[in-house]
Amino acid sequence: MKIINNTDLSYEQIGEVMDFIIKTSEVDTQYYGKKERLKVNRLSKVIKIQIRYLKRYVEWGFDYE
Repeated sequence: MKIINNTDLSYEQIGEVMDFIIKTSEVDTQYYGKKERLKVNRLSKVIKIQIRYLKRYVEWGFDYE
């Protein structure tokens, strides 16, 4: 897993957001090259999240909108 954090959130807060996404997401097929884009309101800011399923790992990117 690779985390790209372009926000001022701590990694503890990033982990909480990731746990929430994993717990609330519906079961779907994961395949090489798949991308998911989400928006989450956290601490009165909108955070854009991009999840990319790569050949050897999953990449999570966090940016502000």
